[in-house]
Amino acid sequence: MHYYEFIKAFHLISIIIWFSSSIYLLKTLFFHKSLLEIKELQIIKKLKQKEIFIYRYVSSLSFVFAVISGIVLIVQNSALLQSGYWIYTKFFFISLLAIAHHYIRVFIDELFSTKLKYFEYLILFIMIVLSIVIFLSITKLF
Repeated sequence: MHYYEFIKAFHLISIIIWFSSSIYLLKTLFFHKSLLEIKELQIIKKLKQKEIFIYRYVSSLSFVFAVISGIVLIVQNSALLQSGYWIYTKFFFISLLAIAHHYIRVFIDELFSTKLKYFEYLILFIMIVLSIVIFLSITKLF
């Protein structure tokens, strides 16, 4: 338990980086899709490279660090698993966020066929589900 607070801080930092980079990436994809309509090819090529870099090396790595540090926190404090149903509800919503994270990669790969409104819906979905996870983590409601 000596390193518990350090791991918790690392976990929170990873989560913040994960979601800020995910939302930034979706906004960049939205902008990229808008550029496709006016055919700015040089900018589009640079954006594609940056999007893949951000997804692989920022968003995905912080996702992995958040999951690993979360597992370590639970292993170090297994009483969390008996603290109520809130933790299992949180796991469910985190699973939804992980699916949304991987869906961003689908948007990167299939940008030509993706409609602009889907980026907005996914950003809204991530914000709502992340708010629920934070609410459950703080209140431990049930």
